[in-house]
Amino acid sequence: MRCRTCLHRCRMSSFPIRRAIQTTRTSETQRAMALRSRGNALGWNARTRARARARARPATSEAPHILDWEAQWYPVAFVEDLDDGRPTKTTLLGRDLVLWKDDGRQWRCFEDACPHRQAPLSEGRLENGQLQCTYHGWTFDRTGACTRIPQLPKDENKKNEAILKQSKACCRSYPCQVAQNTVFVFAKADETLARTKPLPLVPLVDEAEYVGSTVVRELPYGWDTLVENVADPSHVPFAHHGIQGKFSKHGIQGNRAKAVPIPMKVEEAVHARGATTTWDTKLPDEAMPRASTRLEYGAPTAVTYITEIKQGEFTGRKILLHAYCIPIAPGRSKILFRAGTTIGGFPALLTKILPRWYDHIQRNDILTGDLVLLHKQERLLRKAGDEEGRDWRSRFYTPASADIMVNLFREWIDKYGPPTWAPGTSPHLPPELENRKQLLDLQSYHTNHCASCRRAQKAFQALVVVFGVVGMLLLGGGVALAAKERLARVFAASAVAACLASFAIWRAERRIFVFTDYVHAYR
Repeated sequence: MRCRTCLHRCRMSSFPIRRAIQTTRTSETQRAMALRSRGNALGWNARTRARARARARPATSEAPHILDWEAQWYPVAFVEDLDDGRPTKTTLLGRDLVLWKDDGRQWRCFEDACPHRQAPLSEGRLENGQLQCTYHGWTFDRTGACTRIPQLPKDENKKNEAILKQSKACCRSYPCQVAQNTVFVFAKADETLARTKPLPLVPLVDEAEYVGSTVVRELPYGWDTLVENVADPSHVPFAHHGIQGKFSKHGIQGNRAKAVPIPMKVEEAVHARGATTTWDTKLPDEAMPRASTRLEYGAPTAVTYITEIKQGEFTGRKILLHAYCIPIAPGRSKILFRAGTTIGGFPALLTKILPRWYDHIQRNDILTGDLVLLHKQERLLRKAGDEEGRDWRSRFYTPASADIMVNLFREWIDKYGPPTWAPGTSPHLPPELENRKQLLDLQSYHTNHCASCRRAQKAFQALVVVFGVVGMLLLGGGVALAAKERLARVFAASAVAACLASFAIWRAERRIFVFTDYVHAYR
């Protein structure tokens, strides 16, 4: 009995403890359910984005090495496209800059904002070799120091000197150099650091036999989309059918019927400076290759094709295709493209003879052929990442060797990071452009940035006026000579010819410099 009583007392005494434990477990269960419910409330996107971020990490045991995007030299313009009589705006990594030539005939780069009240200095003027803001007349020398504030009293020299020396009165100046006919800007306002970094030059351009041409164009899609496109040779026969490389024997021809596999091989895997691939070009019945091509991504902006000829009289000569792909802002980029050769002979002579604007007709057709595809592709890929939590690895299917460089480039971004934009830059893509005249706007994206095409456009416009006036004068002469029927007919026919010539030149001016539609279905 004693044992049963003790057992009963023990059970009775432990009852509150068991009840407390059960209560605690119940509350923990309820808390866990509440947290789970809250997680559901946060949405499916949060979880999928977390998984996407995990998948986007480099498939390596090494920690990612994030590139310092500001501590780099960036080509921003070809010298021949700049007007040394006025300041020129350019944008880099979301930061607006202004280029201008000082009294020592050196190109300078400032932040495009007057320290007075942030008016754009690109709307300013050059005064005695200095940059003047046209809003209130503040003037700056080559170092960015303020040399004149018109609003200060002229009789207070010492006080004025102290004000002018204030750092708040100075412009932010960025290191700037010119090499290979290209203006380079260091994206960090640090001259000491800039001197430790080499310019991303193209050695082949400095060879004595080299002859080439250049073109610049802004594009309504981002830096990564541009690099991926330029580093992809297999799209040429399709996206540029009938335009690029129509007569090429040593490279990839722009002909759908002649598209062939590209046996691309990795020469240098992804590293801090980029990646490199190679392949040979030859016909199935040929024992020796016609040419070998080296494709190099030079991080963060350069894509270089160097094709060396292996057969015939030009053996050992090289063909260059080189692009600087410049990050302007999310969804916006700029290409500085260079094409040249060391072959000599007729190709070199043709390059020298043809006006630069004429070469740009084909170059712009090539860039236009990709434009609609890339503008929309970029948004589809971003939408998949934002809404479905899927990164490029799960969205792309790249089984062919021709896609090796595209994969290497995307792996480089995974490892070293995408562009770092200036503070205040929106990370979102601009709205999609459905209007093809806006999307394929040559005037805004190319002509306004190209000195050669601006001059040629003015010449075309002048010819339109001249032939139009001549046509009207001839028509008036024909009316005046109506009594002389035979002579009147000559005048009338000449008037019609002049008016038709004026219309044809106007159409050509619009097609070459303003707008060209590009529909792949009709090519």
